[in-house]
Amino acid sequence: MAGSTFSVLVDAHLNTATLRADLESMSKTETLSLDMTQAQKGVNTMSESISGTQKKVKGLSGVLKDFGTTVGKVFKFAAATAAIGAVTTAVYSAGQAIKEYDAALIDYQKVSDLSGKSLNKYAKSLGELGSSVARTRTEMISAATEFKKSGYSDADSAKLAKVAS
Repeated sequence: MAGSTFSVLVDAHLNTATLRADLESMSKTETLSLDMTQAQKGVNTMSESISGTQKKVKGLSGVLKDFGTTVGKVFKFAAATAAIGAVTTAVYSAGQAIKEYDAALIDYQKVSDLSGKSLNKYAKSLGELGSSVARTRTEMISAATEFKKSGYSDADSAKLAKVAS
């Protein structure tokens, strides 16, 4: 009878006194022996596994320490390189400024009768005039050169360079 389901209703009472007496008699006559060999093997295997894991973690910590040291060295090298680059840029910029100043001074000397100390004194006075109008000495010399080319005197060229700036 495939697909049939039966139910049985049972009303039972358990007599625990007999069961208890049987267990007490067994405990007096029977001994319980446990074989701990397998349990000991499992503990030993787990201990070896933990020991191996500890060794791997120690090895990994050494690798991470070496990696951290290497990263630190790379950052130090990058900082040193950046500092060298900044100094190089500053020196190059200073050289360019001197070159531009010399070129402007030579251009002025070509159109003026000034030379030597008198030219340096005139350039210094142009620099002082330029600081009052937020212009560099080079910019002031270039402006004075243009006015000197137009036929103005050295003093007038300086005044006009200041006004033009």
